[in-house]
Amino acid sequence: MEFYQQSVLGLAFFLLIATYIIIMKTTLSKSNPWPISQTMCPDYWKYDNIKSECQYVNFNRGDPNSPEIIKPYEIGASRCDKYKWLMTNGYKNISWEGITYGVNLNDCH
Repeated sequence: MEFYQQSVLGLAFFLLIATYIIIMKTTLSKSNPWPISQTMCPDYWKYDNIKSECQYVNFNRGDPNSPEIIKPYEIGASRCDKYKWLMTNGYKNISWEGITYGVNLNDCH
């Protein structure tokens, strides 16, 4: 019985220390906010520096009837502006880091 008690206490102590280490690591790693950066174009789209536009490249278009070109400078600078523009222009199913996932945009609705 004494061996059983020592084993349980040892395991409890180990789990307590492991939990403390995990909490400390996650707390200290939050200095880098998510997302670290907001990309110029939706995921898997290509940015054309000459025309200053994002071009659709056979993936992640959202609605098949939506345009194949996005001009980011015409949408707006803020994440909310871009999110609202996507939702009203046929891009509801598109993925765009920092715009449609990775941030809380509940205030933008």
